[in-house]
Amino acid sequence: MIKIIKYYLCKLPSYIYVNLIVLIVVNITSNAFAYHVNYYQVTEKFLKYDRSLLYAEFGENTAIEILKNRDEAIVELKHSNSPTIYELGELLRSENSQDRKVALANIYIRKLYDEGLFNYMVDYFSSFEYAHERILYFNCIGVIPVEQVGKFETRLFKLFMQDSNCEYFPITYKAINKTSDILKHEIYSHYINSCTSRNLFMVKTVILSMKKNKLSKLKKHLNENNLWQKMESVEPK
Repeated sequence: MIKIIKYYLCKLPSYIYVNLIVLIVVNITSNAFAYHVNYYQVTEKFLKYDRSLLYAEFGENTAIEILKNRDEAIVELKHSNSPTIYELGELLRSENSQDRKVALANIYIRKLYDEGLFNYMVDYFSSFEYAHERILYFNCIGVIPVEQVGKFETRLFKLFMQDSNCEYFPITYKAINKTSDILKHEIYSHYINSCTSRNLFMVKTVILSMKKNKLSKLKKHLNENNLWQKMESVEPK
């Protein structure tokens, strides 16, 4: 069969042969672009479901259905075309909250790290004013590689200190644990002093789940500042 096809292809006039090749290439390219759909539109789909889960706005759907839809949107997003660092920078600086959330979601889901981009993000936390934005923002902070955290430590310390009631701690603790022992100890001390009992129990749970060597260092620091007993006595409410 293949030999027959090759035979007849060889008999075709050259201009028809060229047109046939062009059609095949265009078809392949079209399929490729259909696969790489616009990242902005797909991200909006993810944000819609993510927001529904955050605010428990399920409508006629169940939480499980919304979660499934969000997971499917994440898979679709990972297979869409990725925004450039320049595009992400423009979206982050936009006055439109949706633009900023699209940028944050792509950084978080795709684990995109760029020093210049994060320099801007760390310094302009106040630009991200809504709860959904800030949750996405702190998820992005966790993307910073361990070996790069040192470049941002002083500013990250100030950033974490703004979360005085540990409101975002369930998200930020992964990034906190990437910092040096000195900063980590100061941040946890601050949280133990300022959090409500309910949120402090979350801090306690994370601290007690640390590896033995890290836990012993932190415990020593907290004991020196009379904070270990305060943290240990907290019970869930």
